[in-house]
Amino acid sequence: MPTPIYTKPNYANGLWAYAGTMSIPADEKIAIGHVVERPPYEISNYLENRQDQGIAYLLQHGIADWDNITTYPVAALIKKDGKIYEAISENTNADPASNSTIWKRAFYSYAEGFNLADTINKIQNNEGFLTLYVSKADPVVSGRVKGHGYLGDQGLPLNGSENFGYSFNGAMLDGFYHDGSVPVILNDGSIVARFQTPTSLTETTKNVVTMDILRQALGSQQGYGIGDIYITTTTGDPSTRLGYGTWEKFAQGLTLVGHSDVGSSPNWTRTAGTIFGAYDVSLTIANLPSHRHSEAPWDKFGSMAGDFPRGNFTATNYDYTPSEMRISDINPAQWAASTEKYVGGNEAFSNVQPSIVVYMWRRTA
Repeated sequence: MPTPIYTKPNYANGLWAYAGTMSIPADEKIAIGHVVERPPYEISNYLENRQDQGIAYLLQHGIADWDNITTYPVAALIKKDGKIYEAISENTNADPASNSTIWKRAFYSYAEGFNLADTINKIQNNEGFLTLYVSKADPVVSGRVKGHGYLGDQGLPLNGSENFGYSFNGAMLDGFYHDGSVPVILNDGSIVARFQTPTSLTETTKNVVTMDILRQALGSQQGYGIGDIYITTTTGDPSTRLGYGTWEKFAQGLTLVGHSDVGSSPNWTRTAGTIFGAYDVSLTIANLPSHRHSEAPWDKFGSMAGDFPRGNFTATNYDYTPSEMRISDINPAQWAASTEKYVGGNEAFSNVQPSIVVYMWRRTA
């Protein structure tokens, strides 16, 4: 059965007993209400008048005024000082005007709404209305701009237009832009740099070379390949300076000899990596050409003893000049009486040419 629609009572005749005699019952009576009794007419008038007056009050105001004795549930609506509040939490004796965590404004007055609508309309339509904000049509700021990101239209500036990319005030053709494929930097309208990977080290474009591309170029075009020798006077692994490769010390304490395909070269020069030679060499009889040293008994030649004639020995006449005696005049028997005499200290001698020490490294990877 549908709920009937009630009509508003007619209060044209006033509230019940508004001019009659009324008596407020005691608290104890209010607590227990009526019992089997004939209630005094003054109390009945009071009760019916209060009910009638309450209904009339709600009909007049629509929303009750706040008071400090009523316990208001969540979402209760009250009115104070012409403003309507909604309860955020259940409360008692919490003034809505000073307890924003308990009450919130439920509605705004027509004047407040009109002023807000007027402000919004001006923000939307009046250029420069908000002096503390950047204009969309003319976004000029004097302080540092901070943000997570900025979006600029694609394209290059034309005829001094600053509508594309990012340019400088007073130098509209200088800035950072996008040409549809890569970012570019312009100076006076001319491209000075393009952020695009070069396709070749021989190209003459404005493409920017980054460190990774530079290192690849050094390693593949101008650098050292695996097996190459790096010579320097600076200590430290070459990978620190060159930025690439794995290196090992090479030819420590050795000098370098070129590989030979010449038939007259020693066999050890025919194979790369062969080590040959020594720092110190001791000569032995086996190392020297066959020869002999003899000492003649000069004391048997009388006045010549201890005074061998000095001069130049010539291969043509075996003669000491000046001399009064030829070697051939010496009696062979006296030569036979000569003795051998050994000289020298039997020590090794240096077999190293004048040298200077450098660091040599071989790239292994």
